Amino acid sequence: MTRATTFLLVFLSLSLLYPPTPSLAGRRSARHAKKSAEREARELFRQGDAHYRAGRYQEAAAAFEKAYELSNRPALLYNLANAHERLGNRGRAATYLRKYLEHPNVRSREAVEQRAARLEALHREKLDKEAAARRAAEKREAEVRAAAAARRRAAAQRPAPPPPPPRRSRLPAYLTLGVAGGVAIASLALALASKSAGDDAAAHCSGGVCLSAARDALDREKGLALGADIGFGLALVSAGVGTWLLLRTFGGAHTERVTAARTSARMRLQPLVSAHGGGLGLVGTY
Repeated sequence: MTRATTFLLVFLSLSLLYPPTPSLAGRRSARHAKKSAEREARELFRQGDAHYRAGRYQEAAAAFEKAYELSNRPALLYNLANAHERLGNRGRAATYLRKYLEHPNVRSREAVEQRAARLEALHREKLDKEAAARRAAEKREAEVRAAAAARRRAAAQRPAPPPPPPRRSRLPAYLTLGVAGGVAIASLALALASKSAGDDAAAHCSGGVCLSAARDALDREKGLALGADIGFGLALVSAGVGTWLLLRTFGGAHTERVTAARTSARMRLQPLVSAHGGGLGLVGTY
């Protein structure tokens, strides 16, 4: 065995027996990093404490959380519990207190345990209320859906309304009313002619003695008066029929009133006799 081989074996043996230790520079770097983390944690704690005193509990909880991640100090868990209890997060506050109680050096352990138990009870009560509210909301929603489905089924089973009756033409009514107006005008003309004939008859009579011309005028007056009376009667009948036909053409909101008017209306023709002649009259009730 050569001298170089022997030296290599001795070096390997010494390396196995005495492994290398960390260098002094590495230990200094680790201590420096730890001190830097502790300084940052203290600064974060001061910030969190200032936020907590000012009522900014969300910011305080965030600062305490970062400080705990850097330093792992149990007291920060208690501060986190305080901040989350102020925020109303009772479940998280109780979790932090339980984690705080895992450390051996806890002052007033019994009081902390009671506080954690109280927060857990309040958190369960809150969860139960929220669950009951969700169930009530789901029940109401189900009832609303069931009512809507029932309305849809009822609407589907309800028979369709009958189609509206066909709209009647108003032309016959207008024609009938026009005829009534024409007959009334003609009857008025006959009445005026009858009066004129009566005036002529009176002109041919003197002292109770009437000439033959007066007799002709009286006959003409009677004939014209009879024609006028018949014309007025026909005009009334035509006007009534035209009005009835016009009312029949109305629909919608007027249907019931029109039907009632048709059923309650009573009309009849009645002969009329006067000293100057006769005719027909339309007598009715509405």
